[in-house]
Amino acid sequence: MCFIVDEVSAKPVDCKVEDGRGGVQSLTDENGCTTDAQLLPAFQAVGPGHWATAFPAFSFPDSQLVHYKCTLMICSGHCPE
Repeated sequence: MCFIVDEVSAKPVDCKVEDGRGGVQSLTDENGCTTDAQLLPAFQAVGPGHWATAFPAFSFPDSQLVHYKCTLMICSGHCPE
């Protein structure tokens, strides 16, 4: 998945969720592909410079905290697939 806006594109490449206590669950692989579509469906372009996905709320068994983190690869032109 790659999004292009005014000759610059962005690609989410490393999304994960953390419980604040050291527990981490990967949501995408190193290429930005969803590892579990039930936890995080693929991102969709919803307008110039805007991307979104809808996902169900969930929590870790022993924590009330859920931190989502995604790294974006910013590219000039098209991002590599």
